[in-house]
Amino acid sequence: MAPTAVKRGQVSLEFLTTYGWAIVLLVAIAAVLFWLGVINPRTVVTSTCALPADLGCKGYAMNLSGTLLFDMGQSTGKSIRVDALRCTQETNPNFTGADNLTAPVTIANGGHARLTNWTKSCYRLNSTGNPEIAAGSVGGLYKGRVYIQYVELDNGLPHLVAGDVVLRYEDIPSP
Repeated sequence: MAPTAVKRGQVSLEFLTTYGWAIVLLVAIAAVLFWLGVINPRTVVTSTCALPADLGCKGYAMNLSGTLLFDMGQSTGKSIRVDALRCTQETNPNFTGADNLTAPVTIANGGHARLTNWTKSCYRLNSTGNPEIAAGSVGGLYKGRVYIQYVELDNGLPHLVAGDVVLRYEDIPSP
C-alpha cells in the first residue's frame, strides 16, 4: 500500500473520531437538558391568535372544558357590530343560532370588546368528521380557526372573517 493512501486513511479516521465525539457530547448535553426539564416540548408552543388586517386578538384563553374567552380589537375605520363567533377545526362551518353571541357586541373604531365571557366553546372534528366540544387537559394544545360575523354600522355591509388560533388548555374555571 502506498504511503499516501495510509496517510489519507489516518486523516479520515481522525476526522470521524473527532466529529463523532463532538456529536456524542451534543446528544449527552441535550439528554441532560431534557431530563432536567430545561427543554420541554410542551412548553415550546404558546397560545397564538392571528386575525386579518384591521382586527386583532387582545386577549384569548381556553379552559379544560373547551370554553373560550375572546377579546377582539378593531381598526377598520368604522364602528362594527359583531353578531356571531365560531371557534372550530372545520374549514367551512355552517353557522347556526348557537354561534350567535348572547347579545351583539358593538366595537368602535380603535376599540376592543370581550366577545365571549366563557359562553362559547371551541369545537374539534371527531373521527367521523363531525364537530364536538374540544375539551382537553392542562398543557394540551388546540389548533383551529375563529370565524367572526360582523356588520359595518354606517353602511350595513356584512363580513365573515377567519383567523387562526393555537390555544393552550388552562385550568381556569368558568364563572
